[in-house]
Amino acid sequence: MGSTSTTTQRNDPYGPSQPFINRGLEDAGALYEAGGFRIDPYAGDLVADRDPLSMAAYNAAGGVAGGALGSANAAQGALTRAMDPNVRSQYTDQLVQNTIDRIMPGINSSFAGSGMSGSGLHAQNLASGVSSGVAGVLDNAWQQGENRALQAAGMVPGINNSAYGALGFLDSMGRGNQQQTQSEINAAVLQDQQNQTADLNAIQDYLALTSGVGGMFGVQSSRQSQSPGLLGMLGFGLQAAPLMFSDRRLKENVKKVGKTDDGLNVYTYNYRGNPMRHMGVMAQEVEKVKPEAVGLIGGFKAVDYGAL
Repeated sequence: MGSTSTTTQRNDPYGPSQPFINRGLEDAGALYEAGGFRIDPYAGDLVADRDPLSMAAYNAAGGVAGGALGSANAAQGALTRAMDPNVRSQYTDQLVQNTIDRIMPGINSSFAGSGMSGSGLHAQNLASGVSSGVAGVLDNAWQQGENRALQAAGMVPGINNSAYGALGFLDSMGRGNQQQTQSEINAAVLQDQQNQTADLNAIQDYLALTSGVGGMFGVQSSRQSQSPGLLGMLGFGLQAAPLMFSDRRLKENVKKVGKTDDGLNVYTYNYRGNPMRHMGVMAQEVEKVKPEAVGLIGGFKAVDYGAL
């Protein structure tokens, strides 16, 4: 590639803030070496088991449904019997006979006293009296039997609904308990993650504060260079501090995308805990060929891109 003119913008942190920034970076390095950047998965159950009350309702549902079907069949049978005159007569025969036994002696006695016992008029009066009495008994028996059958059939849905209502209550109570248990599990998971990341978050907050103050009161400078360097090879300008973190230990999702004219590998990557993608070199590789371009900040290697 031909020589091109580049401008490097340097932002030197505010001097008094530098020791605090270095201290935060040293703490971050120590935490990283101790495994503090690794967040272990929650060791407990993540989903609450089904509550015993819900399980009891579920297990009993089949029996209740079977009972409801049996009740429906019984109600159908009651309706069928209520409409079958032959079935009804079996229960009214005795009432009919009792009515006949009550009517006939009076009629026979009245005709015996007049000397007309056994006459056609006697027979006609017996038939009329018995028919009238029996008709009333049959009609009353029919009405009572039908009413009882229909009343029993009408009670079946209410009885079944009561059984289903009890199951619904059990299931509702069980679901409430299960939701409470799940909430407790979620809270335990959150507490576990907070405990594991407490030190890391504290360092991040500390560095954000000190770096922000250092940037607000820092000193900016720029320089012109005719050397293409790495920035020219990458095809874009860069505004950065004299040393930029390029330690392999701080990066993840690293992918090689090319080489510089000097033979340094160029990668894309993101810093751990930050999804933003960057492009650059690895300090460990630069140190082998241009050790003067590599420095150390808080235990981590950094590269002066202006020297590449």
